[in-house]
Amino acid sequence: MRTGSSRHSAMVRAAIVGLSVAAVISAGAEESHWAYAPLRSTEAKSSVDRFVDAKLGEAGMTAAPEADRRTLIRRLSFDLLGLPPTPEEVERFVRDRRADAYERVVDRYLSSPHFGERQARRWLDLVRWGESSGFEQNTVWREIWPYRDWLIHSFNRDLPYDEFVRLQLAGDVLHPNDPLAVTATGFLACGPYDKIGNEGGTESMQQMTRQTELGDLVGTISQTFLGLSLDCARCHDHKFDALSQKDYFQVAASFGGTRVGMRENGKGARPGELEGRLKVLAKEIAALEEQRSRLSDQLGGALARRYGRSADGQVAHESYAELVRADGPLGYWRFQESTEKETATNLGSVGEKAAGKFEGVDLAQESLLAQEGDFAIRIRPGRRVVVPPFEKFAGGTGFTVEFLIMLEEDPPPGYRAVVGDGESGEDFNLMVYLAEGKIRAHLRTENGNRAVDSVERLAKGSLTHVVTRWDAERGDLSIFLNGSRAESTTSIGKLPDRGAPVNTDNGLFFGGNERGTDSPVALLDEVALYNKPLERARIALHAHTAGIAGARTWKWDGVLAVLEGEEIDRSAALFDLERELSQKRLLLELARKRTIRGNAPSQPPVFHILDRGDYRKRGAVVRAGGIAAVGSGTDFGLKPDAPEGERRVRFAKWLTRTENNPLFARVIVNRLWQDHFGAGLIATPNDFGRQGAPPSHPELLDWLAQQLIESGWSLKSLRRLIVTSRAYRRGLRRELFSNDPGNRLLAVRVPRRLEAEALRDSLYFVSGRLNPRIGGAPYLDVTIKTRGHAHHYHPADDSFPFARRSLYRLWARSGPSPFLAAFDCPNTSVRTPVRATTTTPLQALALLNSPLADELAQAMTERVERLGGKNAEDRIRAIYQHALQRAPSGEELAAALPFAAEHGLREFCLVLFNSSEFVYVD
Repeated sequence: MRTGSSRHSAMVRAAIVGLSVAAVISAGAEESHWAYAPLRSTEAKSSVDRFVDAKLGEAGMTAAPEADRRTLIRRLSFDLLGLPPTPEEVERFVRDRRADAYERVVDRYLSSPHFGERQARRWLDLVRWGESSGFEQNTVWREIWPYRDWLIHSFNRDLPYDEFVRLQLAGDVLHPNDPLAVTATGFLACGPYDKIGNEGGTESMQQMTRQTELGDLVGTISQTFLGLSLDCARCHDHKFDALSQKDYFQVAASFGGTRVGMRENGKGARPGELEGRLKVLAKEIAALEEQRSRLSDQLGGALARRYGRSADGQVAHESYAELVRADGPLGYWRFQESTEKETATNLGSVGEKAAGKFEGVDLAQESLLAQEGDFAIRIRPGRRVVVPPFEKFAGGTGFTVEFLIMLEEDPPPGYRAVVGDGESGEDFNLMVYLAEGKIRAHLRTENGNRAVDSVERLAKGSLTHVVTRWDAERGDLSIFLNGSRAESTTSIGKLPDRGAPVNTDNGLFFGGNERGTDSPVALLDEVALYNKPLERARIALHAHTAGIAGARTWKWDGVLAVLEGEEIDRSAALFDLERELSQKRLLLELARKRTIRGNAPSQPPVFHILDRGDYRKRGAVVRAGGIAAVGSGTDFGLKPDAPEGERRVRFAKWLTRTENNPLFARVIVNRLWQDHFGAGLIATPNDFGRQGAPPSHPELLDWLAQQLIESGWSLKSLRRLIVTSRAYRRGLRRELFSNDPGNRLLAVRVPRRLEAEALRDSLYFVSGRLNPRIGGAPYLDVTIKTRGHAHHYHPADDSFPFARRSLYRLWARSGPSPFLAAFDCPNTSVRTPVRATTTTPLQALALLNSPLADELAQAMTERVERLGGKNAEDRIRAIYQHALQRAPSGEELAAALPFAAEHGLREFCLVLFNSSEFVYVD
């Protein structure tokens, strides 16, 4: 056995070393380096496995068999979505005996709106994405997030890769009237920005800073799209690769006019054009939602029960009013009164002693309920509803305030009261009002005043279901918008606050109060008050039943969970609809963003080759151009003082020409392979030069590049080709791995640790706490403090429920999340083509002792208890299914039961969170 193993190892080493030697020998002169050679011709009807199996045969190795189905779907889900599958998805796939069952799962995940989120995070690593300037001042950038959302949109719609790149380099010139094309050029502005060096220093300092900034941009462009370290040729010709100083300054001249700054999106559009687009998008969304409801009815089963409408057009389940009354509000004011009435009837348990008096409000306005309402009211400055005093807390466990609102005018600066008991002075308990357009939830306890503000602002003309909730037991004060918990910041006091509420017997005001805070101009409807915190599920159901578009955004795994039998196959059209709806909503969000931070170009000066890269030593004049070693057409035929935009357009078109630029396709193919195998066919994805690694499978690399080009640059098609291969579907056989420790020949599948973001998102997902909303402004998991001109970012308490995906946090430079940093989340100031994977004690501590892990373990416990496990065994089985997507073995169950009995289910959840099976993907 030892002799055979040694012989196999020697053959493997010979195959790999022989490849390396052959690559170096064949290079000869720099110009003949393999990376610059044209794509080699291969059989059109070949396959991934033909090339992989040939290499294994040369090494005398056999491949591991296919992994089991539970392993495969978990691998696919993390690779394509960055989230684990649900237990229902796993069970359905395991039971599906059709020949194309695996391909069906692949197609469903590629169609998921969460696919774009996963791929956007990978792309942001390459372009050193950050949402603050870095350097001394490190100013926060609140308007650069549309570039991140444009990436999500582009990956989801499978924008052809060549166009994807052209738009990022010159979209504002190619399509100046298209807000999305302008947003794409955020690529040119998402790196660090030295504000003092650019704006506050001497002229010499500014010139030096500018050259450094351009060097970073040239390096990002050349490494990201071509796998070449052209920035190494800034001071002299490259020492190893055929990259000259002239090449460097030709590319620098192509982007010499790029500047970081604010710009108006769609500035070149004709008057009314953007508004017209917004209206068209809104109509398209409404039509798609109606189509979805009809299709749900036609499909029947669980879909119709959850999402359909009955024959008379009503929501298939209980009406909104029935749902609210079933939850037992103290007060429920529907404003169904005609114009002759003077009081608003209270349908809650307190009854008529809490009837409201109308003071000048406009009655009998069109209801804000989509299907069942009759009337709403209009509040405005000086006009309100007054409810007499009554006790609001006796025997209660918290508060919930709920209402529907539509602003008819943009809220002015300052505060506008909506619902609250704002008596004079400090004699108040709870209030909900607008603070600069954001929802503020205000509470007063024995400990003082507490308030939280939503990050999101209410938009004029948009219907919003608002819930503010205080959980007395947990001391949690929170805001829900359209059924989902909103990102919020603590604006007054400190939370959590479990103190006893004070002044709970005041009257209520809908609109202006006695403290001098006036009403906004808005339609108000369906106001309810509870002396308990409503459950999240009930809040979501209320919002869904109200018929609000935002509330009807499905939670993808929730849709899968309710499908029965063959419904998932009959629902293909429904999934297509949901994908299109998600895209339209994201488009609407981006189109509304009129001012963004991105590329704010200006006409650059004539460029010179700088001796040793020194801005003071100008040499020969250079014009915008390409890189000579890459291919022909590097002379764009432009004058040295050519317009800034024309330079970028010429470069973008030269870069994406495949007939003379084989690197463009090879580099992106290698990145996609790395995404799915952990290492690229070339182990140095940003360096295809002489110092980089040679390809392990050169013929396969070129064949995949040809497939990408022939598919019309469809990245989804290429991913499908990769993940449906036998090579991707292999299991692990350790004896095969020992013969090829680097697994360069792909005989087995090597387990990979989850990236930091996927691990954090999985904790939220399996505990049932993840907010699936796609896109929008970032949430702040940091506290921003300003000292002079410098901004400092301090981690916020991880126990605060920032329940969105990690992609949507504020990625401030020097403001990392401690949890994400523990698991090797990269530095946002530098390009990260390959992430580090370390093992440290901090990682175990983060998963065992951090407030985040503790809170989500408790949420997981509550989830399995809510699902109705009859006994401890049922609950432990449920925890295994959600956390690891499998049932426990008999031995595991026997160990878990006494542990849970002694320490509790929450501690047992922490144990599973720390298991290798949770942290690694096989």
